Amino acid sequence: MKKKINGSLESTLKVLLYVLLIVFPLGVVVNIEIISSVRVYPVDVVLGLIFIVFVLVIIIGKLNIFNFPLFKEMYLFIAIAFIALMINLQGLGPQSFLVSLSYLLRIIIYSSLIFSIYLLGQGFSRRYLYSLSFSGFVFAVLGLVQYIFYPDLRNLYYLGWDKHFYRVFSTFLDPNFTGAIYVLEIILILYLLFINLKNKKKVILLSILLLVVFSSLLLTYSRSTYVSFLFAVPAFFIISNKRLLFGLTILLFLFGLFLIPKNIKSEGVDLFRTNSVIERINSSKNAFIIFKDSPFLGVGFNAYRYAQEKYGTLSGSNWERTHSGAGVSNSFLFILATTGILGFICYAVFWRKIFKTVLMMKYSGNETYFKSLILSSILAVFVHSLFENTLFYPFIMIWLFVLLGIMESKLR
Repeated sequence: MKKKINGSLESTLKVLLYVLLIVFPLGVVVNIEIISSVRVYPVDVVLGLIFIVFVLVIIIGKLNIFNFPLFKEMYLFIAIAFIALMINLQGLGPQSFLVSLSYLLRIIIYSSLIFSIYLLGQGFSRRYLYSLSFSGFVFAVLGLVQYIFYPDLRNLYYLGWDKHFYRVFSTFLDPNFTGAIYVLEIILILYLLFINLKNKKKVILLSILLLVVFSSLLLTYSRSTYVSFLFAVPAFFIISNKRLLFGLTILLFLFGLFLIPKNIKSEGVDLFRTNSVIERINSSKNAFIIFKDSPFLGVGFNAYRYAQEKYGTLSGSNWERTHSGAGVSNSFLFILATTGILGFICYAVFWRKIFKTVLMMKYSGNETYFKSLILSSILAVFVHSLFENTLFYPFIMIWLFVLLGIMESKLR
């Protein structure tokens, strides 16, 4: 696709994409609750504007949206998710349906990130990676600031947040999802380090950034994050043919674990805690039971909270507000339970296309590290998704969609 886009719209799109990275570190702290359990964050507002501008680009430029990479695969899954929701419409009230539909609309809006960055080409995407890394670094710094000045989240339990104490949870108010972003940020910094090895100033600066983010990651005390890190970062080195750094990563991680405080009277900092393990196992069991009862198209995308309430696995006065009630502690089981086998197959087709694209791309020079960046980032999220509903967490989707847009821009 070689058509040029309208100049003013192109400039607007670029500005909005940079604004997105400015508001990204704000996380979920700033939000507006529209209806029960539906909150709009600053990133949603900016992405909504990006989506509008993108639609205008398509209309004015008379572009064929079906020719955009990943569009067919992405919207095949979205279509199945919508059908699954409509089939289960009778069991949902009007408000429950709107809540469930809102998240599907969010995915549609977020997907414009892939296509917008693809349209803007390689020159923009190369610069945008540095900006994404800086945004991730700011988020890590905010995590350390929170750890020092606001270590106790127990006073927000009434709003549906978990009782985290003396852990980095940053502006996501959740150490697990926060940790997932830190893993992705570390992988991105490593990529930028390797492509700038001849620039000593950049190497020193990026090394400092890496140390700060790694410190923040350790202080999340998130075991799902630790496992994700131990899979993804060594994978980055292996794919990059830097196998000697594999062992160094493990040693550095173990040394970091040795240094972090462990004498704090908080269950969350106990790396051998069992309560969260039991909760995850029960969550997975409940999801599998729900899936077995609706195997073909599930209970409706993002209608899982209401299915849990009907099955009696989610109760209490705040069942509509608790953040953990909307998903499963496993993204793959979440897809099966809400969109069934058909939705799972379509989602797998989407990722198969991505893997095929990455593996078939021709790399030369420093850009050989780009393959490591994409594959290890996806691996990080997939591993993390075995323990949390990471694949559908808004800020994780933003990060992945930016990387996918940059990947596709290299093929333009």
